[in-house]
Amino acid sequence: MSNIDPLRWYALMAKPRQEARVAGSLAARGLEVFLPTYSHRDRGSGRWLTRPFFPRYLFARFDWERTGWAAVQWTTGLSQVVGFDGRPAWLDDALIRHWRQRLELLDGDDFTRLKAGDRVQVQSGPFRDYEAVFDRHLNGQSRVAILVDILGRKTSVQVPAVDVNLVA
Repeated sequence: MSNIDPLRWYALMAKPRQEARVAGSLAARGLEVFLPTYSHRDRGSGRWLTRPFFPRYLFARFDWERTGWAAVQWTTGLSQVVGFDGRPAWLDDALIRHWRQRLELLDGDDFTRLKAGDRVQVQSGPFRDYEAVFDRHLNGQSRVAILVDILGRKTSVQVPAVDVNLVA
């Protein structure tokens, strides 16, 4: 008997603004789905909005051999199953756990308010505990460029957006 869990997290790409629709369809079929989101208050209306953290991307956990490609690929609103060299791309459970933990700590209001010149602190990774200057958002909202003082010079570094917090 094998101890290897056949369930894996697969990366899926939805059509624009169809992430929640795809997530709902897959969950209704009994698949475990992770759609990373963050909430923030709209500056104009004051209403709370929920946005995908990785626009167009979501993740589903299933047994590829048993469930098969057709059960997922033809989901309404899905653009494609992300893959490389004809094989579906899967992610380690630890990475999904890490994203879930980091997104729970994310203050969506602070996150959306970040603008060039803001002081931020890096929460994890090789620049953990560094204070830096926020430069800009990259790739939608999932990565940011910050300016870190290295040897007396401001150097642009790209880090996951969930790893920076606004310094009060």
